[in-house]
Amino acid sequence: MIEEIGVVKSVSAGEVIVTTQMQNACNGCAQRSHCGTGALARTLSDKEREVRFPLPQAPQADDNQSAQLHVGKQVKLGILEQRLLQASFVMYLLPLVSLVIGAVVANALLPKLGLTSELWVIGVTFLWFAATFNGIRIWSRKRCQSRFAPILLGPISEQ
Repeated sequence: MIEEIGVVKSVSAGEVIVTTQMQNACNGCAQRSHCGTGALARTLSDKEREVRFPLPQAPQADDNQSAQLHVGKQVKLGILEQRLLQASFVMYLLPLVSLVIGAVVANALLPKLGLTSELWVIGVTFLWFAATFNGIRIWSRKRCQSRFAPILLGPISEQ
């Protein structure tokens, strides 16, 4: 399981909102203050993401997780490696394969329609590629939102 630390932003009756901070490799590099890439990363990487989790309806007697969650509390979030690989396939490999298939099909069919310019092939391939991204976006919002979402593992105990 891949884990990340988040901070509780708010707790309401039925849900908890956790924010996570996007990080990059430049944060751990000793040369980040002398590097142009590090300066660019600092400029572009200060992004927070909010994730909503439902609170358990009936807390267990030995672990009252909802009582331990309060604003400012650090919590551990996790996602299964298999789910991350599946999401990566859908978001990266599927559009790439679609791009190649779109180019091959456009290159084979458009000359038969009398459109011999490569600009037509490029334009149709680009439209096919954009349609693929739009289809993945719609499909993932309807069917995969909860499947690829992280899970709340619990609060981090303070020692």
